[in-house]
Amino acid sequence: AGLRRVAHVRKSRPGSPVFAVGFSLGAGLLAKYLGETGNRSGITGGTCVSISWDFLKQTPMFPLWSKHFLVHSLKRYVRANHTELKLHSSPNVYLDKVLESQDVREFDHHAVVPQHGYRDVDDYYTDASAIRVCNKICTPTLAIISDDDPVCSSEGTPTDEKQLGPGVVIVRTSYGGHVAYGQNWVPSRESWAHDVALEWFEALKSSAPGGSGS
Repeated sequence: AGLRRVAHVRKSRPGSPVFAVGFSLGAGLLAKYLGETGNRSGITGGTCVSISWDFLKQTPMFPLWSKHFLVHSLKRYVRANHTELKLHSSPNVYLDKVLESQDVREFDHHAVVPQHGYRDVDDYYTDASAIRVCNKICTPTLAIISDDDPVCSSEGTPTDEKQLGPGVVIVRTSYGGHVAYGQNWVPSRESWAHDVALEWFEALKSSAPGGSGS
C-alpha cells in the first residue's frame, strides 16, 4: 500500500523529488517502510523525528502516558467509528473489551493482536519495530531522538554498524523531549528539528542529479 501511495505522488508530480517526514509513531512507520522497501522506496529522502526504533523498549514515563492520555484517544476513535469497526473487524475482536482497556498494551491485546493474527502483544511490537529492518534502509534518512523523550524510548536506537543501513544518519541528543527540540536556552515554540529536516532535504535536493549543487 505504501509503494502505491508513493507511486501516486510521483505520477502526480513527475520529475519532482519526494520527501517524507514522520513524527513519533509516524517516524517508526516511516523507518519501517523504508527498511522494508530498501532501494525501491520511491522516496528521495526521509526524516524521522522522535522515533522509537524498538517498541519493546519503554521509557519510565510511558505507562503513565499510556494509561492517562493515549488509551483514551484510541478509545474515542473506536467510539466515533464503532459502526464501521464492528462491520469490518475480525470476529475475534470484541469492541466491548477494547473499550474497557486501561492502557495501550491492553488496547493492542484486544484490538490489534486478534485483528492481524499476532501471537501476542510482544509479537506485534516486535514485528512493528523498525529496528528489524534498519540495516536495509537505503534511502537517505535522518533519524532524531532524545534521551529525555518521555514517550519514545531512545534505548532501542541502533548503535552497531551492522544494524545501520547505508542511508541512515542518527542524531541522538541528551535533551529535546517528545517532538519538541526547542531552540535556544529557554525553550520556545521554534523547533530546531524542523529546521534540520528542511536543511537535510535541501542538501539531498541540491546533490541529486540536476540539482543546484550538481
